[in-house]
Amino acid sequence: MIIYHLEFIFQVVERLKISMKNKKITCIIILLYIVLLFAYPYILGRNVSDINGSLPFFDKIVQNTNLIPFNFNYDINLDIIVKNIALKLLLFVPFGMIMKKEVTFKQGICALLLLSICKEILHLVTFAGYFDINDILLYIVGYLIGWYLEIGNSQKKLSHNK
Repeated sequence: MIIYHLEFIFQVVERLKISMKNKKITCIIILLYIVLLFAYPYILGRNVSDINGSLPFFDKIVQNTNLIPFNFNYDINLDIIVKNIALKLLLFVPFGMIMKKEVTFKQGICALLLLSICKEILHLVTFAGYFDINDILLYIVGYLIGWYLEIGNSQKKLSHNK
């Protein structure tokens, strides 16, 4: 699966009309971006395994999973909720901008869903976070913001070149 993603990144970079040196730099930037998407909870040192005490592994998995859209934990400070929403939105804006240049809308959404579900599952089973359907919905909104920002940039470039 990792090899498939690496091949996809190389194909995306190959299609870009840039010099070989810049292709390598672009490839490295995209790889770092994806690594950071998966690694930021580990970098921050998050670990939710202790929250549910000494429950068995699968009980902790169930406790750390939210499959109900728009079901937020209102016991948390509103400031934390706002920061969390902003982070989740901003994480996938660059992904939307990159994908707009390379794939159709449908292909981009499929890649986004695959990436975000893998990310959420990895964080869940390693107890670096929760599997929250709200996060995936926010990733989609962030992706759409990036997609439409790139459309705006493309239209500005076209009108500027006329």
